[in-house]
Amino acid sequence: MDAGAAPKMITRVIWTGQPAASDRQQKIIEILRLHDGAMNMPALVEAAKTTRDTVKRMESAGLVTIVQAEDIRDPLR
Repeated sequence: MDAGAAPKMITRVIWTGQPAASDRQQKIIEILRLHDGAMNMPALVEAAKTTRDTVKRMESAGLVTIVQAEDIRDPLR
């Protein structure tokens, strides 16, 4: 990798432990719980058949935290 290249960043969604206020939110939280409380945004959106906007509204309500994280890949894989 080029020493000057920026690391690849991914969007992670982390459940805060707060209870859901709707059935839709509950489904998303259940999927997060199956993945130890955190998933990459694209995988969560696909698994929950939801949208990024829905997840962002959940962040505004304090149900999840959305963070940017460095995508660390194993070079031996």
